[in-house]
Amino acid sequence: MASAATLRTSDIGQLDWPVNGSIVYRFGRQQLPNNTTIRRDGIGIAVAPGTPVRTVAAGTVRSTGALGTYGPSVVIEHGGGFYSVYLYLSRISVRVGDPVTKGQVIGLSGGENSEEGPHIEFQIRGSTSDNRGQAQSLDPINWLRRRQ
Repeated sequence: MASAATLRTSDIGQLDWPVNGSIVYRFGRQQLPNNTTIRRDGIGIAVAPGTPVRTVAAGTVRSTGALGTYGPSVVIEHGGGFYSVYLYLSRISVRVGDPVTKGQVIGLSGGENSEEGPHIEFQIRGSTSDNRGQAQSLDPINWLRRRQ
């Protein structure tokens, strides 16, 4: 467990982006062309394959490896019930239990085989659990620095 919270609500709007790229999808409900609705738990950020992916805050690596259909993924615990999640990676360069610093490279982007093309998905999970015992998904756009 992370010893002290390194991510707090006071960080809203202050975090650096994990990669620099354009947004390919946003957090929340999205209607697809076939009229089905899906829920996105994060944002998709388009980047060239192999782009270094950086942590948004210090913490401890809690999970690495394939996560559902997202492929190679990393989950970092920041204390205080907060987690950041990095999905659609092509390579992971950290291990479970590793401490990480803000801005540290944790892997390389992938996503080439997804419908959106090369990108990562970035999520923030909060301290309030849902009815399945999982940390609640929060809109990462609110946490990241506004781009100029």
